Amino acid sequence: MNTEFITEFLEIFHDPESSQDFLEQAANQFYQTASATSYIEGQQVLSKVAPSIETLSDPVRASYVALLCGALLEQGFDPDPVIKPLLSRLQTMTADVQTWLQICLEHNPSIRGEEGIEYDLLEETESSMAETQPALAAQNTAFDTLWRPAVTLCSLSKDARLTAQPLRTQLELLQDFTVGGGWLSKILAVLDDEPILVLEPSTKLGFAARISGISDNFQLHTLLMDIFPNPTGQPRVTQNAADTAWARGAQAGEGSVLGYWNLYDWRAASAVQAQQLATEINRDYWVWGEGIPSDIPVRNGYRIILLGEPAYQRSWANSRMFGHLRPEFTDLTVLSTEDVQDWLEQLSAV
Repeated sequence: MNTEFITEFLEIFHDPESSQDFLEQAANQFYQTASATSYIEGQQVLSKVAPSIETLSDPVRASYVALLCGALLEQGFDPDPVIKPLLSRLQTMTADVQTWLQICLEHNPSIRGEEGIEYDLLEETESSMAETQPALAAQNTAFDTLWRPAVTLCSLSKDARLTAQPLRTQLELLQDFTVGGGWLSKILAVLDDEPILVLEPSTKLGFAARISGISDNFQLHTLLMDIFPNPTGQPRVTQNAADTAWARGAQAGEGSVLGYWNLYDWRAASAVQAQQLATEINRDYWVWGEGIPSDIPVRNGYRIILLGEPAYQRSWANSRMFGHLRPEFTDLTVLSTEDVQDWLEQLSAV
């Protein structure tokens, strides 16, 4: 892709007189050309185009450029040039959307109903307020586009997730009102390089590791079924389900996944010693599949999971929440029988 083409594309987006049709035509041509370039050329394109996400005065156009960059990232280009400009724009936009929603709620408190947000009423209020608050309305419109490439970026880059962490609290305040706030909150709740300890009391097997990129506990359970030591040597999960969970296959795989264990947090260790781990009495200590790894309590610096017999047969969809988010287990150390027993005794003595 030649420099003149990129320059012309940027001039069109920076020109306030450019029509919507002209913008769409330029964007389509840009994407078709950029997606057909070599890796080196694609990286050069991102380095030259990504800064406009931050510098464009029109937030809607900025979000459109971000969407184009996000589409290139999905093809395997390095996300580093996109991190600063996209997250800088997201920071500004998040604050403005908060202000916008506050104004809308003050204008019409009925938006927040007894059973949750009245979305039809919110939409009506936003339409009526757009004339008096055009700048904030534009930010709100742009946010509906920007969150998608932001999720793509954060799915592909640990550095992006770390950089965006200060925005998590603000985005959680938006999640009841906007789809984007919800998805961004979920991706920023993902743990990276988090110490985890997994023990199976009945076999005295276990390992310690660091986990990254796991979006929910159903996915965590599937991954544990794939990698946890098995004395029988038999697979606990199908290859298709393993590929889906490890982001080696499609985001949605075939069929469903049948759980192998009940997962408990460390507080169930006393029940282990009393040989009651699989009973209903321990429901308060279950690690629920609908939850996320950050819900698992920390003890002695680890998120600790105890594996017990399933209280009932449970299954879940063979899918992962984020298509481009790759889970990792690093620094994995298999524990000796003695180490597992020592851990169980320590935890049950608390």
